[in-house]
Amino acid sequence: MISRLFLLLLTMTLCLTSLASPATHAQTIKDSIDYTIDDGIMSREEMEMEAQDMFRLCQDNAYQSTYFDCGCLAGAFLQQREKLGPMVMQPEIFQTITNSAETSASCANTEQLAGQTYESCLDFTQSYSRTELNSNNQEYCVCAANKMALDFAQAPRLSSLYVQSLRLNAMHECKNPETQKKYVSRALDSTEDSKAGAADILQQNTTQNSIRQE
Repeated sequence: MISRLFLLLLTMTLCLTSLASPATHAQTIKDSIDYTIDDGIMSREEMEMEAQDMFRLCQDNAYQSTYFDCGCLAGAFLQQREKLGPMVMQPEIFQTITNSAETSASCANTEQLAGQTYESCLDFTQSYSRTELNSNNQEYCVCAANKMALDFAQAPRLSSLYVQSLRLNAMHECKNPETQKKYVSRALDSTEDSKAGAADILQQNTTQNSIRQE
């Protein structure tokens, strides 16, 4: 069973990784040095314009916008730019806000991740797990969705392999009835209720402090 689960998640990883390459943009994205050429400084307004560019880039990249709240990422980018100044290049700041100890838990797109995990879990149980999990597939998958998203929020990283490892672990751990009790708060009667329940539980257990574009 585990090998089948691994193969299924590996296939999903390859599909999602294909979305990771940056989108082609008609507009030119300025780096900090472009803002300092005229007068040697980067004003607060120029920093905000750069953060807006980062917001649009995130929105156009399905990979980034699946794992992170783009408004929150843009806010985190602006905070780093204000702290570090114009001499630090955008890729270095981006690395800090998406793949480091400074990555903000509040920027994790937990609702989207929970929804994706729930759907992939149901697909797996319907295809491969008839003998083990068919009596409580929906509760099992709500547990897996909530656990995976909450684990990601504790240490967010822009990595499909990292996300898939969290998903695999959640689906394994949620076979334990005690784990299910911890991550499922109520009985669910339908697929739509299950997805709504997963989102409700995440809202109850996580603090969303996203800095959104005004």
